[in-house]
Amino acid sequence: MYAAHTKITNLEAKVATLKRKLEEAQADRERVKNTDLAAKDVEIAELKRRLFEAHEKSESLEINLAAEKVKADTAEEACKAAEEVYDHLSLPIMELVTEALKHDDYVARLKSILIVPETVELSDEEEEEAGDGGDE
Repeated sequence: MYAAHTKITNLEAKVATLKRKLEEAQADRERVKNTDLAAKDVEIAELKRRLFEAHEKSESLEINLAAEKVKADTAEEACKAAEEVYDHLSLPIMELVTEALKHDDYVARLKSILIVPETVELSDEEEEEAGDGGDE
């Protein structure tokens, strides 16, 4: 009976040891699970932050695109206005060229219309020489 009692006690000790190991394993598994969940929460938070930054950047780029479109439209309108002004300015020149071509000596006439005569000023030395030459 003593042997059976000892065997039962040993078995109860083993059961207690196995229960303790089972509880430790479950606790470890729970800790690992919690650690994994915490890591996943951190990863999710990082992904949300990146998504928010990407969304903000996208909105900023959309605003910049709209501003660039406005600039392009404004530049296009300015270009059209400049072309219209150029067309109006080029008409009188064409009329002058046409008038010059009506004459026999059209090259000389065209030069007289388009080329401004240059005026030459004498330097002080040249004026003195001209003045001295007239006194002799």
